[in-house]
Amino acid sequence: MGGPVIVKMGGSLITFKDSPFTPNVESLNTAAGSLAASEEELMVIHGGGSYGHEVARRYGLSSLDVSMSSSGVSETRMAMHRLSMVVIEALHRHGLSPFLFHVHEPDSSSEWERLSTLIGRLSSWGLTPLTHGDVAISKGGFRIVSGDEIAFMMARRISPSRVVFLMDVPGVLEDVGDPGSVIEELGYDEAMELSGRLTGSDATGGISTKLKYASMIAGLGIDVYMVSGNRRQDILNAVRGRSVWGTVVRGGVGRTRI
Repeated sequence: MGGPVIVKMGGSLITFKDSPFTPNVESLNTAAGSLAASEEELMVIHGGGSYGHEVARRYGLSSLDVSMSSSGVSETRMAMHRLSMVVIEALHRHGLSPFLFHVHEPDSSSEWERLSTLIGRLSSWGLTPLTHGDVAISKGGFRIVSGDEIAFMMARRISPSRVVFLMDVPGVLEDVGDPGSVIEELGYDEAMELSGRLTGSDATGGISTKLKYASMIAGLGIDVYMVSGNRRQDILNAVRGRSVWGTVVRGGVGRTRI
C-alpha cells in the first residue's frame, strides 16, 4: 500500500493573486469540503498566492537564487503562516484534522527522509499532514522551496497512489485565453517539453514549473491530475483516481497524448 494521496492547492486558487493578503474563501471552502468528502488518506500542500509571493517579489526572493535578506525571509515566513492558519481552519471546519509541518532544509536528503517518516506517523494517527511553500535554509543563505517541489520530493519517498494539483483553471490549456482548450492527457516527454515552452510570473515559476514537476512525478510512475479546484466533482474524481475534466500526466515515460 502506498502513501497518502498528495494534493497541492495552488496559491492562485486559494487567494486572489491581484489583491495582497486576500484569501479566496469560496474556492478554499470548495476544495477543503471536496477533499474531506473524498474520504481518502491525504497529504495537503498549499501555495503562497497573494501572501508569500507578494512579499517574496518585494525582496527578490526566488526558488532559483540564494538570498541573505533577513527581513525578506522573516516577512515571507510570517505571510505564509498567516495563510496557513486560514487553510487549517478551512480543512478543520470541513471535518479533516490537519497537522502543520515545515520544510526547513530542502537541499538535505535527511530532511526529506525525516519528513516522510513523520507523514507516515501522522497519517496512521488519523491526521492530515499539511505543509506549504516557504522560505527555507539553503547553502549560503535562504531560498524559496515551492509547494510543487515539495510534492515531487515527497512523491519520491512516500509513493502515493496519485498526485493532484488543484488550480484556478481546469487543467493545462492549449490556449490560455480559452478555458475550454484543456489538454486531456500528456505523457512524461510531452509534459516536460511543454513546460519548457511555457512561462511563469511568480517567485516559483508559475505553470511552467508546475508542469515540470508534474512530469517529474509522472517519471516516477505516478499519475498526476491537474484540475480545477472550483469543481467539486473533478476534485473528488481526481483524488479517487477517476475520469476528470482536466489534464492527466500519466506515470511512465513516453506516453502519447489523446
